This record gives sequence, C-alpha cells and structure tokens, in this order.
Amino acid sequence: MKRSLDIVFSLIGLLILLPFLPFIAILIKRDSKGPVFFLQERVGKDFKSFKICKFRTMESDADKKGARITAVGDGRVTKIGRTLRKI
Repeated sequence: MKRSLDIVFSLIGLLILLPFLPFIAILIKRDSKGPVFFLQERVGKDFKSFKICKFRTMESDADKKGARITAVGDGRVTKIGRTLRKI
C-alpha cells in the first residue's frame, strides 16, 4: 500500500512540475557551459549502488576543481544553481 501511494504522489508531483522543467533546463544552459544534468553513481541501503540524475547546480567537472563537499559561498556553484539549491 505504501509503495502504491509513493508512486501515485510522485506521479502527481511530476505532472505539476513538468511545465517548469524545460524552463529550468534553458536557464542552466544559458548560465554556464556544460550539460544540463548531473549524473552520478551512489551507494544506498545495503550497499546497493544506484544512479542519480539531477539538474546541474555547479560548474562542469566541479569535483575535479575542488573539494567534494561544498561550503557556503563556494565559487563553483553557478548563479542559477544558488537559486535551485534554495528551493
């Protein structure tokens, strides 16, 4: 039952946000060079790996240009990235 509700509410949320997603993608592309999405492999519960895809809020290859953890005022965060992180 819980899994079904999770899926239903996720779909409702996605439908509500869907009109805004292309607009956000355009803003990211205009703000900085590089891809719109950030793709990464992470490790979850029981050490099971999964892939995450989210809007890019930092410069491309930011992990190679500094620390893996971001701090307040990190220069690698883009202008639109600061706004997206607040939302």
